[in-house]
Amino acid sequence: MAFEEMIEVETVMLPGEDGKEHEYAILDDFQLDGKNYMVIAVIEGDEIAEEMELLRYREEGDDMIFDIIEDEEEFQRAAEFYDSLPIED
Repeated sequence: MAFEEMIEVETVMLPGEDGKEHEYAILDDFQLDGKNYMVIAVIEGDEIAEEMELLRYREEGDDMIFDIIEDEEEFQRAAEFYDSLPIED
């Protein structure tokens, strides 16, 4: 019998392209140039999708406001910075 380790992850509900709310796993977050970024992946059933998304966010009171990074240069800088971070166990 195979043993599968269950891990707990923080999640956030965000609207998808279809206009419906979807649950996303928060995989990581980091700061760069005074801005906050978060790496998320949609949860499909009991699985976390392999495709990750990178968003910018800001906190307003108790709320987190997420922004799609439309500036390609900012996205590239943030993605390259994230890729350079050490992997934590």
